[in-house]
Formats: sequence, C-alpha cells, structure tokens
Amino acid sequence: MYRAATIDNEESGDESKPVKMKDNYLLSTRSIGMEQSYEVKRLTSTKDKLCMPAINIYAQSMSSDVRTSTNEIAVCIDGKIRSRNQYFCFALCYQRVVIGYAQAAFISKGKILFIDYFTIKDEYKKNGIFYPLFSIFLLYFSQNNIYYDYIVTEIGHQGSTKIDGDSAFLQKVLFVEDFLSIKAPYKQPELGLYKEETNIDANLYIRFSDSLSSIPKSTYLLLVKHIYYDHYLAWYQNFLTKDEVDIYKKHLDQTFAAIQQKLTKVDAVNLLDRVSLDCKYFSECCKASQISTAGFAPLPVKKKRLRWLSSILVFFAVITISVFLYHLTRLLHISNEVFSGIFTATTALALGVTTYLFSNKD
Repeated sequence: MYRAATIDNEESGDESKPVKMKDNYLLSTRSIGMEQSYEVKRLTSTKDKLCMPAINIYAQSMSSDVRTSTNEIAVCIDGKIRSRNQYFCFALCYQRVVIGYAQAAFISKGKILFIDYFTIKDEYKKNGIFYPLFSIFLLYFSQNNIYYDYIVTEIGHQGSTKIDGDSAFLQKVLFVEDFLSIKAPYKQPELGLYKEETNIDANLYIRFSDSLSSIPKSTYLLLVKHIYYDHYLAWYQNFLTKDEVDIYKKHLDQTFAAIQQKLTKVDAVNLLDRVSLDCKYFSECCKASQISTAGFAPLPVKKKRLRWLSSILVFFAVITISVFLYHLTRLLHISNEVFSGIFTATTALALGVTTYLFSNKD
C-alpha cells in the first residue's frame, strides 16, 4: 500500500541546488536565515545507518492489514529477492534526519512503476511538503533510466466504505499529481499465506502520460493481472515453499476471477479526478482543470564557463600591465630590481586567478 509521506517545509528561497550522489538525491532550499534540506536515499544494505530508522518508522506507521513483513523487506534491501522486477527501498530524510520510508517496484513485464509504501512519522505530515519529496522520489527513476508507462498504487478501504485519515490525505495530494482513481472492483491480495485480514477492499490509483477519462476493461484486467502475478506472486515466491506458492497462487486466481465476474457487463472502466469533480471552481470550460502541474523538477543545467578564454584574457592583461610598469619605471628612473619584484607579484596574481578558474567546479 502507498501511504502519505510529508515533511515540514516553507516556500523555496532564492537558491535551490539538487545534488546527485550515487543513490542519494538531496534538495536544499535556502531563504533568509534558514536552510532546509530534503533527501531521498536508496537503501542497498541493511548495514546502512539510515536503514533501521527508516524501517522502524515504517513498522510503527503501517497498520497490520497493509504491512509487509520487515524481515522480507530486509531481504529486499540486501538485494536477495529473485525476480525479473527491480525493487527500490528508500530512506526519506528532512534536515539530515530520517523521517520516513518508501518502497517501489518496477514491474518490467507491464512497464509499471508500482508504489508499495511511502510513509513518514505523523508529526511531519504536512501536505505542502509532500510535493518536493515526491518530486525527488520520481527524479530518482528518471535519472536512473527507469522507463515506465504507468505509475500505480493502492489505497485500501480497510474493511470500511469510509477512507481513513492517512488515505484521505494521500488521495488529495495524489490527485494534484494527476493520479486518477480507477472506478472498478479491486482487492489487495493477502500479504503472505493465511493472512485473510490483509485481503482488504481497495482502489487502484494510476497516472498516465495522456489525459484519459476511461480505459478498456481488458486494459484494467491486464493491469490487475500484472500486479497480482508479476508483483505479489513474484515477491512471495522468495519466502514460500513450492507447495505454499501453489496455495497462494490459488488465492490470487480466486480473487482475480471475482474481479472479472464483477466486470462481465462493462466494456470500459471510468477514471475519476476528484479535484475536478468535487471543486466548484473546476469545470470543463475552466482552463485550470486542463493545466497539469504534476511531475518532478528537472536538474538545472549549469552554464559552462569559458575558462580558456578567461585565462587568455588574464595572460594578455598581465603582459600589458607588465609593459606599462616597465616603461613607467624607466620614466621614473626606478631600478630593475624593483621592477622585477613588481613583475613577480603580478605574475603570481595571474597564476592564482587562472588556477581558480580551472579548479572552481561551480
């Protein structure tokens, strides 16, 4: 399940500097008297000092009906999951302190980026801060050439027709990120064997590159099939015996068949944008409803300095100044020893300026 993750924030100041450091993405924002940093660090080892704080936050935040075993997650972080999928686990940091955990899978067979979890400590849940952190999260996949057709996540009803507070917040912020709710039956499969309490009603939320109001039933069923068999089954094959895998597959078969049965009389399923539907200021004739502000901020392109040109200019400036000083000393009858000292000083200055131009990476 995908849960809301937010961190304290204020409006960006006059400087923003994203930095890529291997699997670490840092966004620093500065304003007068204050600097804030948001960081998404991919976890590739349980020995990483950020790992246990992130996992502890996950374990404390997730209710039992949507929580994957932390032992299984540890195996995933250490890269011991055998699957054609790629799995990604992240520590979420604010002001260099771990405040949350995120997990996603790239289902290569369907080109789906499936977001399993995105959770943080309650005191940091501010919807205005969700966006910079989510932007960095998506930037990771773009920078690492993970190309997908859909981003998909689940929001569970947890045994009730009323959505819980965390899910309501998530629903709100995801719609602003152009996620659409698929109006079709869906159930989260059991999170392991004989865990019926986790087989809860849920909704799939999806983001396309195109603006759509509905999708064919066949597309929806194929999407669910990829999630059930190419994600859930592929995951639990690493933790169950062969006989247990067969039992779990039967559970998926039954759940998937029930969804198919409920959709026998429809040809397409609708996609709902609750922001437009629920807000009286949005309508088909209003341009605001047609403008997308979703996505991540691109990395800034740094302007390359013309360092060779600058160095040449400095060189000629030194020669000009030296010739001028030479004639000045002759006119004033100053000795050659004094001139040589002045020439040495100007040459050293030129060398220092040239060294600075080539060594300064910014």
